[in-house]
Amino acid sequence: VQRDDQGSAWVPISGDLTTYGDRVEAKAVALDGGVSVDWQVIDPAPKKTFSGKIKLQQGWYRLDLRLMKGVQNLAETSSPQFGVGEVFIIAGQSNSANHGKPVQVSKSPKVGEWGPNGWRHAVDPLPIATGTGGSPWPVLGDLLVAKFGVPVGFISVGWGGTRVEWWQP
Repeated sequence: VQRDDQGSAWVPISGDLTTYGDRVEAKAVALDGGVSVDWQVIDPAPKKTFSGKIKLQQGWYRLDLRLMKGVQNLAETSSPQFGVGEVFIIAGQSNSANHGKPVQVSKSPKVGEWGPNGWRHAVDPLPIATGTGGSPWPVLGDLLVAKFGVPVGFISVGWGGTRVEWWQP
């Protein structure tokens, strides 16, 4: 999730319910950096779905959710690990689209890439872009993590073989 200029972000939370309660609560567990946040109500009147948000400082987290009815905990689940830091959308020609050499792998576990299956560790070729080779993004991610100490994510939508003029406007 992209952080703001204060180093924090409102993280959206939503889901479907198979049973009914009177509120959905969330807590954030800091895994690397960040600041844990204790249980708080994110949806005071859920129906078949729930939604809300929680404000988090930059860092890596796991989110714990629970459906409550009075003091009774009806259901509980946890999210996969996620980060609050920097997110970059990459668009352009060959080098942005995995047409380079060599193939790169981020050394830092704080560098991720987005694809059809969600976030994963940044390893070339990055999903979505057209090529099957290397890109500069895993290495750039390592440099940004070293400089800023926050999670870094890339979403590469580069398209090899396109003309520069197509990207200028």
